[in-house]
Amino acid sequence: MFGWLKIIVLFAICVFVQIYIVPNFEIYRSFPNLMLIGLVMLCLFFRFSYALAWSAAGGIVFDLYSPMYFGVYTISFLVIFVMLYFVINKFFTEPIFIFIMLAFFAGSLIMDLFPFIITGYKVYLYLLNAGINAFFGTIIYYLFYGRLRKENIYKLYAPFR
Repeated sequence: MFGWLKIIVLFAICVFVQIYIVPNFEIYRSFPNLMLIGLVMLCLFFRFSYALAWSAAGGIVFDLYSPMYFGVYTISFLVIFVMLYFVINKFFTEPIFIFIMLAFFAGSLIMDLFPFIITGYKVYLYLLNAGINAFFGTIIYYLFYGRLRKENIYKLYAPFR
């Protein structure tokens, strides 16, 4: 069982890595957003109660460490959660590769929309950041896929013995 204690420890590790380590690995002023990747992964694994807590706490942490107005990232994370919750519950029973990449890409676009408008980033940096989050998010999703989805792994049976 994936408990609250594991989520809190994973959240603390993601916050530490996001704030202190990830900014040292920039790719054209863009770097992966581990809090966004964690939120989308929890939604893709159908852990919505954990994802709601992750989105609220992650948004508050981002608001504390960003120069933007307070509440921008919290609202962004909650909008991403609501969007993914609606789309996953209404249309998908098992996420597929294209949807996984689009979920990370769209989540990144939504999260960076307000900072993009305020700071006037170039459009290619905005899209590059979304592409980087989609790339790393998809890789991390498939690294955790076998471990977190053990109950849904298909088994092959021999038709004849």
